[in-house]
Amino acid sequence: MIRTIILSAALLAAAGAANAATMKVSVSGKTEATVRAEISKAVEAVCRDTPVAEYSACVRETYQDAMAQVSRIKATRTASLTF
Repeated sequence: MIRTIILSAALLAAAGAANAATMKVSVSGKTEATVRAEISKAVEAVCRDTPVAEYSACVRETYQDAMAQVSRIKATRTASLTF
């Protein structure tokens, strides 16, 4: 089963931006270092159009949300022995 995480710029969505960015990152069969690197790149892309004053918060919160999704995937994998 292919597992993906979905990154959304929480601040853009909360601000009601019409084009809040979303991106999917596959985590299936990848090392933790590779997943973290891909998430970091995706977060930067998702937050790219965020106003400068909100960019750091967007990156921080979106990265934290993505890593929480990875943790949930790991927990599911451990519980069901599939990834």
